[in-house]
Amino acid sequence: MKVAIVTGVAGGIGKASALMLLSKGYAVVGMGRSETPDLTDFSGLQLTYVPGDISSADDRKNLFEAAREKGDIMALVNVAGVAPKVRSDILEMTEESYDYVMGINTKGTLFLTQTVANHMIKQGKGGSIVNISSC
Repeated sequence: MKVAIVTGVAGGIGKASALMLLSKGYAVVGMGRSETPDLTDFSGLQLTYVPGDISSADDRKNLFEAAREKGDIMALVNVAGVAPKVRSDILEMTEESYDYVMGINTKGTLFLTQTVANHMIKQGKGGSIVNISSC
């Protein structure tokens, strides 16, 4: 079974990406921060939802393991991203705000990509990694 991992799967671009991959025959393992997201658009489809935060090493491991159990991981779509909790001038930014944004948008994405890319290499079947961001 071809498996795709999608972060930020509960809404917007993440949801659209997951639905497209499901239509192409992938089983999708998706992560979002909500414990109880509205997944009605995925009814009857092969979506496995893993609640979590990609800034957490334990949550990234849970996501990866859930995907690995489904089959060959052939795609990773990094969509999860956040804005600062309080938008302010660089002269007023707090370390808490910086850590929040960088933990999800950069650190989490980097280390999930590293884990999945190393696994894809070991599988020996190739794969695709897509990073989606905004500025």
